[in-house]
Amino acid sequence: TFALEEPAVVTIDKEIVGRSGGGSGTLLYDNGMVTYTITLSNTSAVDALNVQLEDALPAQLLFDAWVENAAGAVEAGNTITWTGTVSATTQVAFTFRATVLPYDGTILLPVVNTATFTADNALGGADSATFDLGVWQKIFLPLVMNTFNP
Repeated sequence: TFALEEPAVVTIDKEIVGRSGGGSGTLLYDNGMVTYTITLSNTSAVDALNVQLEDALPAQLLFDAWVENAAGAVEAGNTITWTGTVSATTQVAFTFRATVLPYDGTILLPVVNTATFTADNALGGADSATFDLGVWQKIFLPLVMNTFNP
């Protein structure tokens, strides 16, 4: 006889929870800071095993610091990874800050940051958080010199 195991039910939620450095609404400017939270939620009665999370930050962002770091989470090469178990009816959360890099004219807008996960006994998933990159316009005015002879 075969025993069927109930699969774990895991979801991922990624959101922007903080921002600084100008702009309003979804607009951020270069050298600003954006704070993300990624939450893995297991709503089932079964532990989710060998859950592997990955968040490769887009080229417009540079990892700055952890705000809340789940045990075992690592940032290397601007990519966040974590492997572990999400126990039944619990959540695992990761919160970090990233710096918005200066716009160089070659990067597509808006900035979309996507986190993905897989698990041995649950369907994988992905979620994204998006903001618009504001571009500072440089205006150069001509210098006018006038000689005045009274």
